[in-house]
Amino acid sequence: PIEFDEGTISFAGGGKNSRTSQLFFSYGKNKGLGTQLWETPIGEVVEGMENVRNFYGGYGDMPPWGKGAEQQRIRTEGRKYMEDYFPLQDYFKRCSVVFDRVDIAVDESAAVAQHVMKRRQAKEYIDKIVSKKRSLRADANALNEGKVN
Repeated sequence: PIEFDEGTISFAGGGKNSRTSQLFFSYGKNKGLGTQLWETPIGEVVEGMENVRNFYGGYGDMPPWGKGAEQQRIRTEGRKYMEDYFPLQDYFKRCSVVFDRVDIAVDESAAVAQHVMKRRQAKEYIDKIVSKKRSLRADANALNEGKVN
């Protein structure tokens, strides 16, 4: 089993292939999670857990376990559903994902290499088109001048 300690962030799921975009924070050690494939942590709060603890929790979980929002309605009705029925709910205004600087350097190098390769391929393709166009133009000129039978 994978340990879910305070600050663990994971996708929510209720069975095989059930994860979508809903995330949750673990507010403490939770031995009931981490035993199923869909219960896989993707991160952790490394700073500011006191802010997470201050999220409004008065609605509780979704029915039948609480009076919180229903996932399907969030998906189909969006933010308006949340604002109309859960006005005290907290929202993220901005969220950042921070990578290790080495990962970023590797990603940037790969992106530059990929960009250079695409530019080379594009240039080769354009050169072929230009060459073909010149050849067709020369053939057309030859036809117009009666040099080709």
